[in-house]
Amino acid sequence: MKRKHPEQLVPPSSSSHDSNEMSVDCSHITRGQNRSDRYSDNSSRKKCLTTYDMEPLRLSDRKVLKEFVRALDSRYEMPSRNILSNKLLPRMYNRMKVQLMELLTKVQNVAITTDMWTSSSNQAIALAVDGHHDVDNLSSVIAAVLDQWKLREKVTAIVTDNAAVMLKVAEIIKLRHLPCFAHTLNLVYKDACNQPGLKEIIDKCKQIVRYFKHSTLASDQLKDAQKSLNKPELKLLQEVETRWNSLFYMLERLRNVREEVTLVINQNSRAPPNLSAEEYTLLEEIEKILDPLEACTIAISGEMYPTISLIIPLIKGLSLEIAKLEKEILSDFSKNFIQLIKDSINKRLKSYEIRSPCMIATMLNPHFKKLGFKTVSDCERAIAAIQREHSSYLRSSSTVDAIVDIRQYVEKPIIPNTEFPIEYWNHSENSLKVIALKYLCIPATSTPAERIFSKAGLIMTDRRSRLSSEHLNELLFINQNASLFE
Repeated sequence: MKRKHPEQLVPPSSSSHDSNEMSVDCSHITRGQNRSDRYSDNSSRKKCLTTYDMEPLRLSDRKVLKEFVRALDSRYEMPSRNILSNKLLPRMYNRMKVQLMELLTKVQNVAITTDMWTSSSNQAIALAVDGHHDVDNLSSVIAAVLDQWKLREKVTAIVTDNAAVMLKVAEIIKLRHLPCFAHTLNLVYKDACNQPGLKEIIDKCKQIVRYFKHSTLASDQLKDAQKSLNKPELKLLQEVETRWNSLFYMLERLRNVREEVTLVINQNSRAPPNLSAEEYTLLEEIEKILDPLEACTIAISGEMYPTISLIIPLIKGLSLEIAKLEKEILSDFSKNFIQLIKDSINKRLKSYEIRSPCMIATMLNPHFKKLGFKTVSDCERAIAAIQREHSSYLRSSSTVDAIVDIRQYVEKPIIPNTEFPIEYWNHSENSLKVIALKYLCIPATSTPAERIFSKAGLIMTDRRSRLSSEHLNELLFINQNASLFE
């Protein structure tokens, strides 16, 4: 049967309306029906239709939406906002919480990420942290959550930003701490951008972007210029201090629309000064140097593959790319910028190459094995870390057994990129399996927490600032975990 478009399922209104709201005439459906014809609360059909997204709960009270839904299925009655907020939402949250707790009882290893975010109504979410965000308060809250979920003994590592307070929190609750690698890469950006002369160019770029953001006339002229030049309609992007790679994207976009921006600035006496030809050339070189850092940040921020095992190979690849650029870049200014990048990489990223979780995860990722390391000595250090873990984790096995298992694993060919490391180990009989699954579950970044905050920002807008932190947490929890039980 040919599926109808949703608009075809709604009968046309019998009269026109000046209101902005859509009007639906449902009289031919509702006439002659009574409440006994509706789905019961226990109906599987009603339960299936009553679900949650990121939309405001008040939508359920809108008359036009109720009429539209009734036109699609006359037996379904939308629950009121009050029932949604105080009955159905908590019920779904509690049911899913029980399901997740049951699922976690079957899990042997867990890694956690955490961060703080404050809504427009000054509510801190993700963890209910009352009072100051100091070491004692944060550590007690995180410990309480781990105890509530019975995860304290299963946590392999906690991944947070580089704040000293979080290092102390991990120490107090006795968890292995891994600094967020994306956050550290962002610090490499900032170190290099403090180069004398570059900051002034970046400030000029910000002024240009700010002008186009705040001037409707300039924004319209930019669109017209793009149309007349048969260029894609692209808006300028402003750097956001808390958003990784946003400086790179701002510089990249400004360079891409250089011609159109120049036309508009030349037409407006109040426009800020444009970049000179020399500055645009430097911008192109800086963008080229930052490109490998941006690629690393994207690769390391995934959630569907073992990102911790990418840290050491990415540092290796980043060093090789910077070495290539050093031979290509001509200007002294950019060569100095490259040197600042190299110095910052050595200062901030070197420690990751000698962290046991990173070394073990890289060696036990069958995509890499020894290929993920810079030197033979780095490989030997990783194998030694695995042997130590083997002796402490598998106490019944001897050192000889560990050496044999490691050798058997390393000598096998690496798997193709189309195969998944976790699936490889799930089907393996090698005793290294338990060690691999323990460390490959650790994320390289706190990106999972950041993505939840992005969702929270979409929900907790100025128009929805009255939404309680309890309901916000329930909505986020359901949205984040629903896919596990579909």
